[in-house]
Amino acid sequence: MDNTEYIYKEQKTEYRSVIKNTVAATLIGVVVVALVVYGIYFSVKSRKQEIVLQNYAEQSFVNMIEYVNSAEDCLFMAMVSASPCQTTNYLSEARRYTMMAEEDLVNLPIDEAAQENVSRYLVTLSDVAGACSRKLSSGDELSEEENSMLESLCGYCRDLSGALCGIHEELSAGKCTWNELTKKSKNITHDKVLADQNASLKRFSDPFTNFPELEYDGKFSSHICKIQPRGLSGKEFSRTEAEDVVRKLFSQVRKEYSEIRYEGNHMVNNMEVLCFTVFQPENKEFLANVDITKQGGFLCTFMSVGENGQATIDTTEAEEKGREFLEENGYENMEVLSGIRQGNEYTVSYVYVKDGVYYYPDTCNVKISLVTGNIIGFDGHNYLCCHEGRYLEKPAFSIEEGMEKISKKVRVEESREAVIMTEYKTEKHVFEYKCSAMGRDVYVYVDTQTGEIAECRC
Repeated sequence: MDNTEYIYKEQKTEYRSVIKNTVAATLIGVVVVALVVYGIYFSVKSRKQEIVLQNYAEQSFVNMIEYVNSAEDCLFMAMVSASPCQTTNYLSEARRYTMMAEEDLVNLPIDEAAQENVSRYLVTLSDVAGACSRKLSSGDELSEEENSMLESLCGYCRDLSGALCGIHEELSAGKCTWNELTKKSKNITHDKVLADQNASLKRFSDPFTNFPELEYDGKFSSHICKIQPRGLSGKEFSRTEAEDVVRKLFSQVRKEYSEIRYEGNHMVNNMEVLCFTVFQPENKEFLANVDITKQGGFLCTFMSVGENGQATIDTTEAEEKGREFLEENGYENMEVLSGIRQGNEYTVSYVYVKDGVYYYPDTCNVKISLVTGNIIGFDGHNYLCCHEGRYLEKPAFSIEEGMEKISKKVRVEESREAVIMTEYKTEKHVFEYKCSAMGRDVYVYVDTQTGEIAECRC
C-alpha cells in the first residue's frame, strides 16, 4: 500500500468520526431542547390546572358563604315566626341551604381533619331542621327542648358565617392564598402558635370541636352513636372459653386445624370481640379468622379461604346447609332473604322470622362452598346488634287495606308484615309491599298504625 492510499483512508476514518460526533451532538441537543420545551409546557399546564382548581375552590367557598348565611336567616325566621306553616317552610329552606353548604365544604382544599367538625355540625343542623319540620307538618308543636336546640344551632351557624367571611376577607385582600390555607389547615389543630397567627382559620373549626351531643332523629344523634348491642347477653368469656367456641366451630364446618392462635381483643364497631387465627395441617395456604364476642361468647364473624374444584351441590342445598349452621350456633328461626353466587361460592342472607313477621334488622350472612358444601364465611354483626325480644302492637288495619295507600301507578306483587330499620337506626313496624312499575321493582312500606307511607326503596 502506497503512502497516498494510507493518507486517504486515515482522512476518511477521521471524517466519519467527525460526522458521528456531530450527529450525536445534534441528537443530544434536540433531546435537551425537547426536554426544556416539555418542561415549560408541563409547567404552564400545571400552572393552568392550579389556577382552575383555585377558581373552583373560590367559587365553592363563595357559594358556601351564601348558603350558610341563608340557612342562618331561615333558622332565625323559623324561631320568631308565629305561624306553624311558615315555620315549617323556613326550616325546610334552612335544611336545603345546609345540604348545599355541605356539598361545597367537601370541595374546599382544606385538610379533612379541619373539615370534620364543621361537616358534623352541618349534617346535624340539616337533620334537626328536617325532624322539626316533619313534626310541625304532622300538626304537633315543637317542645321547649327542641326550640332551645334550634336556638343553639342558629348560634353556631352565626359563628360559622363569621369565620367564613373572615377567611374570605383575607383571601380578597391578598393576605393569603388557597395554597397557604391548605398547608396551614393540616397543622393548625396541632400548633398553637400557628393557630394564634391565623385567627380566621382557627375560627373555622374551633367552635365545633366541643359541639354538644344532641338527641334527635338523625345519624349524629347521641343516642345512636352510643347504641349498645341488643343481641348480646350472658357472662364475659375468657380467652380459653372463646377458644373452645372456635374449636366447636371447626368441628361443625368439617375442617381440620393444627393451631389456633389468639390475636387479642378489638372493637367491631360497638362490639368487643376476641380474635383468633386458625391454621390447617399440611396446607400452608389455608388461613381462617374468627371473632368471638367477649360478652356471651357468640360467633360474630368467620372468614376462611375458598375451595377449588367443581360444584357438587346446588344453591338450594347450600341454603339448607347455611340454615343448619345457624341453628347449631344459636341463630334460630332464620329464613332465606337473598343469595349471591360468585363462582363456586354462594353467600346467603338470612332474616329472623317470628309469627310471620320478618325482622329485617336481625340479619346475618353465611358463605357456603358449592364444591364441598362447607361453611367458609359468616357475618352475624347486624343480628347481634339488633336482636331482642320485641312487643309489636296489633296493626290498626289489615294488609289488604294497606294496599289502598299505595299509588295506582304500581302493581303489588307480594306483601308481608315486617319490621324495618330506618336510616336513623330506629325501627318501624310496617306492611311491606313488593311492587312493579315500568319494568322495575320497588318496595313500599306502610306504617301499620298510622297508615302513612314510611319508606320506599328500589
